[in-house]
Amino acid sequence: MRHDLVGAAIRETLPWKVMRDLHTRLATYYLNEAGDPLTAAAHARVAVEPGDLATVHILVAAAERLSKPGLSSDDAGDLAALAFRALNPSQAEWPAISLRCLAVLARTQHVREAIAVADLVIASQDDSDIVGQAHVDAARALWLSGRITELRQRLERVLAGTALEPSTNSRLRAAYALALTRTDAGETAAKEAAEAVGHARASGDREALVLALQALGETARNEGRHTIALRNFREQRVVSGSPFLAEEVTSLQLLDRYADAQALLDQARLLRGGRLEMLPGLQSAQMWHDFLLCKLDDAEVGATAVIDLGHQLGTNLYVLDAHVVRTGVALLRDDLDRAAAQLAAVDKLTGADPAVREPWVAVMSGWLAGRQGDLQASMRTLVPVLRGAGAAFHYWPLWPCWLGMFYEFGDQSRNQDFAAELVEAASQSARRNPGVASFEGLALQLRGVRDNDLETLARAASVLQASPRPLMRGGGAAVYGRALLVAGRHDDGIAQLDRAWDEYEQADARAHRTTVEQLMREAGVDSAKWKVQPAEQTRGWTSLTPAEQRVAVLISTGYTNKAAASRLGVSINTVGTQARSIFAKLGVQSRVQLANHLHEEGIVGPGEQPEDR
Repeated sequence: MRHDLVGAAIRETLPWKVMRDLHTRLATYYLNEAGDPLTAAAHARVAVEPGDLATVHILVAAAERLSKPGLSSDDAGDLAALAFRALNPSQAEWPAISLRCLAVLARTQHVREAIAVADLVIASQDDSDIVGQAHVDAARALWLSGRITELRQRLERVLAGTALEPSTNSRLRAAYALALTRTDAGETAAKEAAEAVGHARASGDREALVLALQALGETARNEGRHTIALRNFREQRVVSGSPFLAEEVTSLQLLDRYADAQALLDQARLLRGGRLEMLPGLQSAQMWHDFLLCKLDDAEVGATAVIDLGHQLGTNLYVLDAHVVRTGVALLRDDLDRAAAQLAAVDKLTGADPAVREPWVAVMSGWLAGRQGDLQASMRTLVPVLRGAGAAFHYWPLWPCWLGMFYEFGDQSRNQDFAAELVEAASQSARRNPGVASFEGLALQLRGVRDNDLETLARAASVLQASPRPLMRGGGAAVYGRALLVAGRHDDGIAQLDRAWDEYEQADARAHRTTVEQLMREAGVDSAKWKVQPAEQTRGWTSLTPAEQRVAVLISTGYTNKAAASRLGVSINTVGTQARSIFAKLGVQSRVQLANHLHEEGIVGPGEQPEDR
């Protein structure tokens, strides 16, 4: 520390020009000799001035190195943005360096800044290939922002214009195919994606092939062909050289391969020093993982982190996903007011196309209306969503969790046509994903309900027990149990309903649990285990969610909010929100009081210190 103070005192006496020259030399050394782009960037940040090409080159080179998979994408994006701001448009190097900055911003999913840089390059340049490449990188950003209609229109204009180099043309065609996966029917989009892949392979352009494979994966996923989608996304990962890809993770989840999906997420976290922070796609994949496995507290924490980061970077698609997850958590917990508030928040996401935003809103609104008992409103909302999914614009309405819910509301409203469509949709999903318990079990279940066939419902319940998803297991047992009661097989029905209750209790799916309790009570059963469920605690250690408990232990042992966020792989804002909740629930007003409280309760030992801060 003494040496630091002496060094600081000496530096204060030196002229700024000398200090700036020193920082520039150190930046050059750390980048080119020591191979330490982070330290080089720290010195370049201090030295950079408007129009200073030498320092700008250092910043861009450091950003490019740090943007490589497994390194520091957040630092890379910040450095690229800083380098671009330091450039003067009158400099001859401006177009080339701007494209390098843009490539880093797009690769690191700094969406808002990437679009701004691309727009400036497009507006100020006449070279068709420079403009074309700017459109390619803008396409990645516009995709994540949810501005798909604008993306398609931009690409149509540039592809119809001046002749381009083959590589640029291949990339633009691939980006256009990707846009069509959200705007056109499945057959049209699939044809365009297949042609884009062929064109990219023929041209030998790696970047074009990466985009084309993503488009091909999206079309397969939209059609509910998740094994094919996984194959395409895996090839995309290999071609891109990335050690992880969010789309690969979500494809594994859709195939009931949750352990494999978590292994990839853990590997990504390991490569990032224990963090997924600043990787919005992977954060979103982890959030969905937790939600679908009914780890609802973790899913909510993940959703908060995704929203915080999404607003910072402009990744509206992931922000939309996070609000959907929050709505789903509220509905599972039977908190209808909170679910309605979350849906209202989705309506404010005006940055994303209505065509991207509204189907999600429709699914959750239909679920909410059904839970509120307004079956007519539920049907008005859900019928168009199912038929839109049939045209293969989107894959998610065909998820087993949604189809089962759709059928329940359709059956209650006596909408036989809708119910028949759902049975066919579930059967088609099962045919396209053979061996996947969630798809096969649900298809059997809906057929069994339609035909009032106990044998088919028994098979469905058995198949669904192999699903890794608690709600699917519980749903299989609940539907079979109810049918057994109707058939007069009281004890068998109660046994199935009791199994469903256990699944729903473990998942904290209060709405489903209450429904099962009501069925069992109507059958003359009043289980003792229902009565020992404690009322929801609002104070004390047990009132904290598991995520809040982890934060409480960290900050009571000396972690700052920033250090705790880094350790847990969430945003600083998330930790701050949790800390305020912790203080309120425990009745403390400072970190010292928190530490004393946890010591007194024996939760943290005296003098216990964290491994790092």
